[in-house]
Amino acid sequence: MSSLPVKTHTELEALAQAVRRGEQPGSPALLWRYLQMNNERAYRQPEASRRGVHYQAFETLLETICDSAVSRHWRCLCLDHIYRPLFAIQRLSKEPGQQRQVRQLYRELSTLSRYFL
Repeated sequence: MSSLPVKTHTELEALAQAVRRGEQPGSPALLWRYLQMNNERAYRQPEASRRGVHYQAFETLLETICDSAVSRHWRCLCLDHIYRPLFAIQRLSKEPGQQRQVRQLYRELSTLSRYFL
Protein backbone atom coordinates (compact mmCIF):
# COMPACT_ATOMS: atom_id res chain seq x y z
CA MET A 1 0.00 0.00 0.00
CA SER A 2 1.43 3.35 -1.05
CA SER A 3 1.24 6.41 1.14
CA LEU A 4 1.38 8.75 -1.85
CA PRO A 5 -1.82 10.19 -3.23
CA VAL A 6 -2.86 8.39 -6.42
CA LYS A 7 -2.00 11.34 -8.69
CA THR A 8 1.47 11.72 -7.15
CA HIS A 9 2.10 7.95 -7.27
CA THR A 10 1.05 7.90 -10.92
CA GLU A 11 3.31 10.87 -11.64
CA LEU A 12 6.23 9.11 -9.97
CA GLU A 13 5.63 5.96 -12.03
CA ALA A 14 5.44 8.04 -15.22
CA LEU A 15 8.70 9.77 -14.31
CA ALA A 16 10.34 6.41 -13.60
CA GLN A 17 9.33 5.18 -17.05
CA ALA A 18 10.53 8.39 -18.73
CA VAL A 19 13.88 8.08 -16.94
CA ARG A 20 14.16 4.38 -17.76
CA ARG A 21 13.49 4.94 -21.46
CA GLY A 22 15.63 8.08 -21.65
CA GLU A 23 12.76 9.99 -23.18
CA GLN A 24 14.26 13.44 -22.57
CA PRO A 25 18.05 13.05 -22.68
CA GLY A 26 18.53 16.81 -22.82
CA SER A 27 16.53 17.39 -19.64
CA PRO A 28 18.44 16.56 -16.45
CA ALA A 29 15.59 18.22 -14.55
CA LEU A 30 13.50 15.13 -15.34
CA LEU A 31 15.99 12.92 -13.55
CA TRP A 32 16.30 15.32 -10.62
CA ARG A 33 12.51 15.50 -10.27
CA TYR A 34 12.27 11.71 -10.31
CA LEU A 35 14.90 11.35 -7.60
CA GLN A 36 13.32 14.10 -5.51
CA MET A 37 9.86 12.54 -5.72
CA ASN A 38 11.27 9.10 -4.97
CA ASN A 39 13.03 10.47 -1.90
CA GLU A 40 9.81 12.13 -0.74
CA ARG A 41 7.97 8.86 -1.25
CA ALA A 42 10.56 6.98 0.79
CA TYR A 43 10.25 9.30 3.75
CA ARG A 44 6.48 8.97 3.75
CA GLN A 45 6.88 5.21 4.18
CA PRO A 46 7.44 3.38 7.44
CA GLU A 47 11.14 3.11 8.19
CA ALA A 48 11.18 -0.61 7.37
CA SER A 49 9.98 0.12 3.79
CA ARG A 50 12.33 2.99 2.93
CA ARG A 51 15.20 0.81 1.71
CA GLY A 52 12.87 -0.83 -0.80
CA VAL A 53 11.78 2.50 -2.23
CA HIS A 54 15.39 3.62 -2.68
CA TYR A 55 16.28 0.22 -4.09
CA GLN A 56 13.62 0.65 -6.80
CA ALA A 57 15.19 3.95 -7.85
CA PHE A 58 18.65 2.36 -7.84
CA GLU A 59 17.39 -0.47 -10.08
CA THR A 60 15.69 1.96 -12.45
CA LEU A 61 18.90 3.93 -12.88
CA LEU A 62 21.06 0.81 -13.16
CA GLU A 63 18.79 -0.66 -15.84
CA THR A 64 18.97 2.63 -17.72
CA ILE A 65 22.77 2.71 -17.50
CA CYS A 66 22.90 -0.79 -18.98
CA ASP A 67 20.48 -0.11 -21.85
CA SER A 68 22.43 0.61 -25.03
CA ALA A 69 19.19 1.73 -26.73
CA VAL A 70 19.22 4.79 -24.44
CA SER A 71 21.51 7.67 -25.37
CA ARG A 72 24.98 7.53 -23.85
CA HIS A 73 24.56 11.05 -22.49
CA TRP A 74 21.46 10.01 -20.51
CA ARG A 75 23.09 6.82 -19.25
CA CYS A 76 26.11 8.84 -18.03
CA LEU A 77 23.78 11.28 -16.30
CA CYS A 78 22.07 8.37 -14.55
CA LEU A 79 25.48 7.03 -13.52
CA ASP A 80 26.38 10.44 -12.10
CA HIS A 81 23.24 10.39 -9.90
CA ILE A 82 22.87 6.72 -8.97
CA TYR A 83 24.79 7.43 -5.78
CA ARG A 84 21.74 9.20 -4.34
CA PRO A 85 19.55 6.13 -3.86
CA LEU A 86 22.63 3.98 -3.19
CA PHE A 87 23.77 6.24 -0.34
CA ALA A 88 20.23 6.25 1.04
CA ILE A 89 20.19 2.44 1.01
CA GLN A 90 23.58 2.40 2.72
CA ARG A 91 22.44 4.87 5.37
CA LEU A 92 19.37 2.74 6.15
CA SER A 93 21.29 -0.56 6.24
CA LYS A 94 21.91 -1.37 9.87
CA GLU A 95 22.07 -5.18 9.89
CA PRO A 96 25.04 -7.21 8.60
CA GLY A 97 22.95 -8.81 5.84
CA GLN A 98 21.79 -5.43 4.64
CA GLN A 99 25.35 -4.13 4.69
CA ARG A 100 26.47 -7.12 2.60
CA GLN A 101 23.74 -6.30 0.10
CA VAL A 102 25.02 -2.71 -0.14
CA ARG A 103 28.55 -3.96 -0.86
CA GLN A 104 27.10 -6.23 -3.54
CA LEU A 105 25.25 -3.26 -5.09
CA TYR A 106 28.51 -1.30 -5.25
CA ARG A 107 30.25 -4.25 -6.95
CA GLU A 108 27.39 -4.71 -9.39
CA LEU A 109 27.38 -1.00 -10.26
CA SER A 110 31.14 -0.95 -10.73
CA THR A 111 31.15 -4.00 -12.98
CA LEU A 112 28.14 -3.08 -15.10
CA SER A 113 29.03 0.59 -15.54
CA ARG A 114 32.48 -0.40 -16.83
CA TYR A 115 30.95 -2.84 -19.26
CA PHE A 116 28.13 -0.62 -20.59
CA LEU A 117 29.79 2.78 -20.50
